[in-house]
Amino acid sequence: MSDIERMTPPALRKYSPGLAGALLAVSLSCCLLSPAPALAAGAAVGKATYQQKNQAKKHYRSAMKDFEGERYEKALKGFHASYDAVASPNSHLMIARVQIKMGDLLEAHAELLLVIDEAADAAKIAKKYAKTLEAANHEFDELKAKIAIVKPSVGVELQLDDETIESADWGKARVVSPGSHTYTLRTDDGRETRISFEAKAGSETLTHLSVPKPNAETVVAAPNSDNTPPHAELKTLSYISAGVGVAGLATFGIFGYMNNQVSDDLESSCPGRRCQGHQWEDAEDGRLYQTVANVGLGVGLIGIGTATVLWFRHNGSASASLTTNPKSDKAKDHDMPSIAFGPRSVSVWGQF
Repeated sequence: MSDIERMTPPALRKYSPGLAGALLAVSLSCCLLSPAPALAAGAAVGKATYQQKNQAKKHYRSAMKDFEGERYEKALKGFHASYDAVASPNSHLMIARVQIKMGDLLEAHAELLLVIDEAADAAKIAKKYAKTLEAANHEFDELKAKIAIVKPSVGVELQLDDETIESADWGKARVVSPGSHTYTLRTDDGRETRISFEAKAGSETLTHLSVPKPNAETVVAAPNSDNTPPHAELKTLSYISAGVGVAGLATFGIFGYMNNQVSDDLESSCPGRRCQGHQWEDAEDGRLYQTVANVGLGVGLIGIGTATVLWFRHNGSASASLTTNPKSDKAKDHDMPSIAFGPRSVSVWGQF
């Protein structure tokens, strides 16, 4: 008998040993298959060990030969391997140089920005990296002549009540006193969006702002719910609920089948429904299987129903526009699917 079978309850082994063992194995594997933490690539310049430095030098020298031989793809892999061993600005600078040779100018521009910061920090530890910093700045200036840089003029002002918020602080949480407050989003051409909300003590209020379209109706009201989940969370919750529902329905099917097996055995071995003493234990097992099946059915229906509502709420909230008036908001809430649970029922209603 295998270890899985020994861990399986006797009642489950009797009527469906293979299925019960499989269920237990799946449960154990779910506990064991947790993701391992990702390993950080490249030791810091000032903290690398002797072995790490030797490994980085080996990859660097090999990659440099490939670079000089114009084998750029192989050189790029080698410099990446060196950088993964020790996060040296020198190998990082060579990565940018290879990208320039390969014509990947935009990627090289992004890498050089990182090299400049890395070399500036490394130069504080070892003076030799000052030359790396100088070379990175020089190549960055040369690269700017080969690419185009676009800076959009935003032309948007954001205010919370009477306070103007700097663009760098947009999206950050702000502390306010409990009570009524208003966000105002204003463009240079006079378009404006206002969202009023009620801040409650001890809670967080989520608001959504967008630049209004020309001639669009101004928003006056904001959601009063302090715990309205973002669109992505609604989608994730719908997936989780669907998984729970499927698991519940699977439990219903499995234990319902096992209950039927017990019932069939008892009917064939108990003439006139008169059972012997040892058969009462089988009857108790059958009642247990039926109870578990009923619970699984309830969980399955609730899970599937909840997943359906969350999915449609996600789609509805994702497509909703902020440029609506309070009346249309109420109409959308009325049309949004809703769910209710009773002792023996699950009800879903609304317009889909």
